[in-house]
Amino acid sequence: MSSMTGLVANPPNVYYSSTKFVLEALTEALAKELAPFGIEVTAIEITELEHPPLHLLLGNDVLTAFREKLAGLSASIDEWEATTKDVGFSDDKPRPQGGQRARIPGRIHVSLVETPRPRGTKEMAEQSTKPRPAVDFLKIPESGDPYLEGHKCKACSAMYLGERTSCSKCGARGQIEATKLANKGKLYVYSIVFRSFPGIETPYVSAIVDLDGGGTVKGNLIGVEPDPAKISFGMPVEVVYKDALGRKDREGNSYLSYFFQPAS
Repeated sequence: MSSMTGLVANPPNVYYSSTKFVLEALTEALAKELAPFGIEVTAIEITELEHPPLHLLLGNDVLTAFREKLAGLSASIDEWEATTKDVGFSDDKPRPQGGQRARIPGRIHVSLVETPRPRGTKEMAEQSTKPRPAVDFLKIPESGDPYLEGHKCKACSAMYLGERTSCSKCGARGQIEATKLANKGKLYVYSIVFRSFPGIETPYVSAIVDLDGGGTVKGNLIGVEPDPAKISFGMPVEVVYKDALGRKDREGNSYLSYFFQPAS
């Protein structure tokens, strides 16, 4: 179900409008992706329409707002048409190389200067041998085992991932302290993923785990077949730390990630 604020954003509904704009984009993308399969997608759930439209506008105010939005977009596209065509690259118009600029007549100069990266230095060697944490709340101490870090409210014992200054449960301020999360817990819910980004092997199990002592964490469940018959809600699991699927960044740094597996 979409909304007028998904077409025209107005205060004070900033966050609400943001979610509706996302829904509009999701609807359009899904409509194009599923069209070859004969599946139609609409931003409003409604029945008794043989061929539901992509956007169903209800009310004169919504219709007026949508037409004004389209008129503004059309005017902007027409105004910048020359710029749009000028920055298009083709075989007879090679792309600028590093250190050059793409010149847009009378408008903008887009710098394409590449930032040099150090190569062969001692610092680079140290970075490439010591793994980095895949997420901020995964801590790798200089000595000792890695662990997940939570932030606990001293007033109400609510547990969070990520730093914060106030508790969203009780409203206390200045009562949040960092704490080491447990490496054991129970499977709260899971989903078997059959479709993912290129290079990601499927199927895999995405899980949410309630850790002992507090803290709810999302991660991949490994060490078990991606089969509902082999996975049960509430099953005991433990946190293990492994290389992040062998991936490295452009500087050659490797990353350490966390996973869940059935408790031994």
